[in-house]
Amino acid sequence: MLFGNRFLTARALLLFLATVLTLSISYYFVIALPAANRARLEFERQKYEDSKAEREAKEQRAKEEADRQKSKVLDCQIDAEKAYWDHVKLNGTKSAKRQDVWQAPLHVWDEARKRKKESYEECMALP
Repeated sequence: MLFGNRFLTARALLLFLATVLTLSISYYFVIALPAANRARLEFERQKYEDSKAEREAKEQRAKEEADRQKSKVLDCQIDAEKAYWDHVKLNGTKSAKRQDVWQAPLHVWDEARKRKKESYEECMALP
């Protein structure tokens, strides 16, 4: 009988170990692994959102810089146009027949055109 009890105890021990092993594997695949995958998925999702937000902010800054640059060039060109007419008005006279027409010697128009062209080239060279 002693041998029989010992066999039963060894058998019970093996059954207990097999049950513990089965429960451990089940716990891993049913609870631990899905939780780890959810955490990893959430991390990847957050990383993607951060990357997307950073990319959008960078694009917005680039757009704002381009708009600022265009505005700067446009302001420069407006100033060049104003300087052109200021030079003509300073060195010319208004027409007697029409108030919006200016008359000046050819060299005045040439000088004004030259200054305007140089100013436009400087505007285009702005950083």
